[in-house]
Amino acid sequence: MEGFLLPMPEELGPRLLIAGLLITIVILLYLLYRSKHPAKRREKQKRNYLPRYSQFIPSRQGECYDILSSWSTDKTSHEMIIHNLNPNANEAKMIINKTPKGWLMRMYNWSGNLLYENNKITTHELANKFFEIRQPPPIYQPPTNEKPVKTYTIEIK
Repeated sequence: MEGFLLPMPEELGPRLLIAGLLITIVILLYLLYRSKHPAKRREKQKRNYLPRYSQFIPSRQGECYDILSSWSTDKTSHEMIIHNLNPNANEAKMIINKTPKGWLMRMYNWSGNLLYENNKITTHELANKFFEIRQPPPIYQPPTNEKPVKTYTIEIK
């Protein structure tokens, strides 16, 4: 059995002890940091680094124009995908690509087929289409149950 054990130099023991203590201190400091900075705060900080156009929800025509204008100046983003809120519309998704020659807009239906493509479109026309797609239908309501609701008679004396 003694043949399997290697002799240990005298100075290796204290070095291992110091290394173990340093690793333990680093882990404790990391756990302390995590307890003071929960994940929700880190997600909020990430959201603050998003581009300006993705930080607000459009409610008016001009805001849609601002989103597209701000997005067009972002050097890192070249494609924007907008999903339709109206389930009754023919168009399901609009994809806008930035090209050196201008905008390229593609409209897709609900099954994913290309409906049409427009490569000569202005920012104002894109904003109009963007606003149209992001508007919920005016009287869309979920379908009601076919079964009648059971009622109870209340007698007040």
